[in-house]
Amino acid sequence: MKSSPKFSLVLCTVGRELEPIKLLKSLSNQSYKEFELIIVDQNEDERISNVLRAHSFPFKIIYIKNQRGLSKSRNVGLKHISGDVVAFPDDDSWYPENLLKEVEKCFLNDPATDGFIGLTVDEKNIPSTGCRDTNSSLVTRFSLLRMSVSNSIFLGRQIIKTVGDFDETLGIGAGTPWGASEETDYLIRVFDAGFVLHFNPDIKIFHPQIFLSYDQKYLEKAFSYGAGFGRILRKHRYPLGFIAWKLFKTFGGCVLAVLRFKIPLAKYYLYSFRGRLKGVIS
Repeated sequence: MKSSPKFSLVLCTVGRELEPIKLLKSLSNQSYKEFELIIVDQNEDERISNVLRAHSFPFKIIYIKNQRGLSKSRNVGLKHISGDVVAFPDDDSWYPENLLKEVEKCFLNDPATDGFIGLTVDEKNIPSTGCRDTNSSLVTRFSLLRMSVSNSIFLGRQIIKTVGDFDETLGIGAGTPWGASEETDYLIRVFDAGFVLHFNPDIKIFHPQIFLSYDQKYLEKAFSYGAGFGRILRKHRYPLGFIAWKLFKTFGGCVLAVLRFKIPLAKYYLYSFRGRLKGVIS
């Protein structure tokens, strides 16, 4: 990769206003300036366009209005990238001021690696979404299942050219039962295409902690996310023993919660298990 690579950041947003402002301000403070931001706005109102009119940002912004659907919106955003490295910040994440500089160093110091996965942490530097690994490692077809948090992924453009679009049947707003794991599906395809990915926990992206809730809306979300995960396990033909272990682990969490009289948590695990099972057998 050339020195001073340009970054293309594809931001898909819906339902939020203050959080995207926080991200935009963090981008304004980046020590590394070679980047563009592609905003794919899925809101029916003008909250994001009003923010852009009300503020001045010292970097290139490409603004696109699109229908709801995370994978669909990412695919729309990918049509507008011009950078050497592509990333997908969440609309409630934000970047440390030296983040892009650190990622640039990773690519320049390790030219054999095609993409990097970082670690998502909260303001106290505690891992906040998914992955809790603390050691750098080459990514395998199994380890990427716990590492594929979209806002921590940085992919060389050649990956995008080769692998293509996100699967639009997966992810939030897809109109299918498979409400998650679109980024996991993408990374599996990246790995299967022969690209080298490296997990580096020194690449840190800020994101609030994900706290469990046990109302019906959240339980339905657990089912949808579980279904997406089960779907990609079947789609990519993971070993039956491994799939069985993933199902057993979730069901075991339900049983253990019942034994501890934590019934709301048991319901959460049960919905997740049912979702995974649906994804595997459908």
